Amino acid sequence: MSVVTRSKSAAALRDIVHHLPDCLWLEIFSNLPEKEIGRLPAVCSHFRAIAPDVWREACAKRWPEWFAVSRAPSGAQWRRHYEMFQLRQRDLELHLATPPTINKTQSVVTAVHRTILTEWLAEVCHTWDLDSTLLFKAVGYLDHYLSKHNVAHLGRFQLYGLASLRAALGAAGSRSQTAQQDDLSKQLDPQRFAQISDKTYSPDEVEQATAEVQEAIPHELQVAPCAKLFLRSFWYRLAASKHIDNGRMHVYTLASFLLQLSLLDLSCTGFPACSLAAAALSLALAFFKEDAWPQLLQHYTALMQEDLQPVKTAICKAQASQDVSAFRLIWHFSEGEPGNKTYAEYSTEWQQVIALMSQRGELICS
Repeated sequence: MSVVTRSKSAAALRDIVHHLPDCLWLEIFSNLPEKEIGRLPAVCSHFRAIAPDVWREACAKRWPEWFAVSRAPSGAQWRRHYEMFQLRQRDLELHLATPPTINKTQSVVTAVHRTILTEWLAEVCHTWDLDSTLLFKAVGYLDHYLSKHNVAHLGRFQLYGLASLRAALGAAGSRSQTAQQDDLSKQLDPQRFAQISDKTYSPDEVEQATAEVQEAIPHELQVAPCAKLFLRSFWYRLAASKHIDNGRMHVYTLASFLLQLSLLDLSCTGFPACSLAAAALSLALAFFKEDAWPQLLQHYTALMQEDLQPVKTAICKAQASQDVSAFRLIWHFSEGEPGNKTYAEYSTEWQQVIALMSQRGELICS
């Protein structure tokens, strides 16, 4: 009686693998789940020697839409895709603050305190007419600081919010090729930040707190793209490809509002910026009965509809639970009224946007 050992079984299996025809491999590849295809080269070295044409044909059969994109002649398109994948990779590699880490670190500051401070920072950015990306960077800095350092006295919490905004403004100015040094110095003047706090803090305290925040923020977080930049890129791809009329700015405005609203809700902290932007845009598209996540954006972002669901759920909860009346008022007047006048043919849609901005409530997407 012969005993078949494990090593003999493995050898027999390898022999079978080496003698399978390429046409059969093509059928195997094209019917396997995505994750299993990725594991093939790791579990069997023979797979690495399969002819490239077989892999290519299998991929064309398994993902016909994606294969069609890969065959497109436009080199510029692929450069844009590559740049997006690079940005996404940097985004995913960030060690983001999460609600559990912030709650564990803080002994006094709560999610409610954070919402109040973030809403006030949004008012400051609006008063100073700062680019909206700065608010996203400032809140990202603040959350990272809160995940590492306990703010033991609630009276100092606003100071670290101001310091985070000042650090974000300084980082943006240092990378800008057009920023004038004199203008940047005026914007970063600690006296300016002390005054906006009704002189609750001195310029020296602002300087010291800014230094603490800057020391705590890793370089990767400083240079990482924020969610608003991702949203702008996604919208540009949709409009440039004629997937949506450029005049339907009510869709973009709603997505921008939802994205900024997510900053105020601690439960949205920890999601990658790319996913937040994609989820906000998907919700806005669905709200106005557009394709919620077109294949163009699936190809461009490598994000599927199911990837966005947890983020969309968190944003919908924020819209349903956050009163934030001052924040909503800013959006009502700065975005709603101009939109109605500029895009009169979409007045009904703009009224829907204004109504949603004005008060919390369920976000119903068809």
